[in-house]
Amino acid sequence: MSKSNQTIGVLTKFKVLKLKVKFMLVLAMMLTTFIIVGLVGNQSYSKVIINGDTYGEIVSNKDLVADILPPPAYLLESYQVALEMLTLKNEPLQPLVEKSNALTEDFKKRTAHWEATLTNPKMIEILNTQVKTSGLEFIQVRDEMFIPAIRSADTKAISNALSQLKEAYAKHRVGIDTLSKLALEESANIEATVGSKLSTTKQVLVSIILIAIALTFLVLNYLLKSITKPLNNVISIFGEIKNGKFDSEIEVIGNDELSTVLMEL
Repeated sequence: MSKSNQTIGVLTKFKVLKLKVKFMLVLAMMLTTFIIVGLVGNQSYSKVIINGDTYGEIVSNKDLVADILPPPAYLLESYQVALEMLTLKNEPLQPLVEKSNALTEDFKKRTAHWEATLTNPKMIEILNTQVKTSGLEFIQVRDEMFIPAIRSADTKAISNALSQLKEAYAKHRVGIDTLSKLALEESANIEATVGSKLSTTKQVLVSIILIAIALTFLVLNYLLKSITKPLNNVISIFGEIKNGKFDSEIEVIGNDELSTVLMEL
């Protein structure tokens, strides 16, 4: 069936409806339009308002920077504690070891959190291949080489372990700087697109409203014609009857109240 035939079929079905049903359909169409506009507007604006999706992305990235500069995801404090172990003379080593262990747990928890939270593939890659890998390397050197060397007071072993510890920390710092830069750049990009998202949303809403107004006008125009045409027909017939012409044919189209009146004539 062609589109024109389908359109004619729809109009024919509309003609046979009662006036009340026709008006109810127009009202339903207008109500549906308002609902669509409301849903689209709410969905779009909820993404950019405070606590919305876009706002959440910005805050998430800034939280990431705050979390890695300084600790726990950034091993700066762990490095400082390790260097503090070198300065011990008569103080016990164990409190610093326990503090180092606690910092290690914090590091693992926060990196696991960001692995599950981040959505940017590049940031996830840097977190895993640079920040986390170098961090775990630092922890391994500290726990398996540096602390045992300090306990044994082996100067050569301490020097060797400290060299490897500094190397691991340097790699960790590079990863931290790279990840921080990416997070800030992504936040800036997201913030920059908020205006365009709002503009696009406004254009979509205006388009929907204009289309709805046009459709409502067309339907109302058709509905008014379906009312005024039979009325004009009745007026014309009464005029002919007044002039003594009683054989006028009455064309009845539809099944509404006006059509019923015409059929009774």
